[in-house]
Amino acid sequence: MAIHNTTGLVLRNIKYGETSLISTLYTKLFGLQAYLIQGARSGKKSGIKANYFQIGQFIDITAYHKSGKNLQRLKEVNISPSHANINQSIVQKSVAQYCTELVLRCVKEEEENEGLFNFLEKAFTQLDHCSGTALANFPIRFTLSFAQQIGFELDNNYQEDLAYFSSKEGAFVSHPETDIYCADKDNSLLLHLFLKEKEEIKTNSTARKDLLEILIAFLRLHLEQMQEIKSLAILHDILSD
Repeated sequence: MAIHNTTGLVLRNIKYGETSLISTLYTKLFGLQAYLIQGARSGKKSGIKANYFQIGQFIDITAYHKSGKNLQRLKEVNISPSHANINQSIVQKSVAQYCTELVLRCVKEEEENEGLFNFLEKAFTQLDHCSGTALANFPIRFTLSFAQQIGFELDNNYQEDLAYFSSKEGAFVSHPETDIYCADKDNSLLLHLFLKEKEEIKTNSTARKDLLEILIAFLRLHLEQMQEIKSLAILHDILSD
């Protein structure tokens, strides 16, 4: 069993026993990994403490790693100044919860993917500095960019006679489909603008909710293992107008 230094994004925490914690991280060297931290929730001053493992936080870790093992172990944890999430608002924390859950539901590979890791690092750094319209729109922009990163880029073929986005096709089609997998004309236009424009777009909570659910439907059609995003309902409440 080798010891490695790497960086990981905290995606999920589960209490284990009376004092321990299992934390799932997306790491730079090994992709998705789960770590057992014994005594993390105890009152002892020594050892690795649970407060390092905030959802959406990047941490620098020294880990014992053995390929194929379900639970790895940590030797040391630190938060570097460049990775510290300082003074996050409740809205930022809710957005981070959604984004980390989306990664957890979609990514299963326990192997290095530097491109995806760098994308996540950049995205969560941007989230720390987001406010206003940019923050409200962040879940949509993140979902679109993340889908592209994992190989499911939407085709922005929108035009006057292709004015309805179909989750089944991953593209705009000429006629609306009568099911939950097709966006209406207004939301299709909004999606086109998000795919086209880099500048922030004025939206309302209803449009954001509808559009995000269409995008998640698109991912679920292409990823059989993708489960329900439980943080979505809370996110909609937090971002309501």
